[in-house]
Amino acid sequence: MAIYLIENQKETAQKIINNEFPFPKNKGCPFWDRNSDYHCTIYKARGFICRLFGASGFHSKTGETVWKPCKFYPERKLKELKIPLNHRQYSEKELKQIFGTIPPAMSDFMQKALEIDIQNTETKLLRTILPETIKKLYWLSSLNNNLIQPN
Repeated sequence: MAIYLIENQKETAQKIINNEFPFPKNKGCPFWDRNSDYHCTIYKARGFICRLFGASGFHSKTGETVWKPCKFYPERKLKELKIPLNHRQYSEKELKQIFGTIPPAMSDFMQKALEIDIQNTETKLLRTILPETIKKLYWLSSLNNNLIQPN
């Protein structure tokens, strides 16, 4: 995300260094924008968890794995399935009937994919790590003939 912002949205990258994100802190994601395509101002550089959304399930309050297709997934593709999808959330039973399997839950998939040792891993919020990362990239660039320059 940091490299994408530096290369494609220099003004935003500079603001983030000063902890000025494009959208208010009361929103969940600092790049979510109701008025932009896909509601994301950095769609091409979105995070792994965002890329999994709509392709993996999640655990309901009862612990059951459920799945919602992304609202941007083309309706015609959903209707071409063996059993066409006609609503927006599916239970384990429905998923087995439609797909013959249950998609992995995002949280389970992320833990396995990243081999997270929860007890020994510090997780930082995007609003904390992104300004630090952009600053580091500018600093590294300054060591290499100033290829990237902050504004």
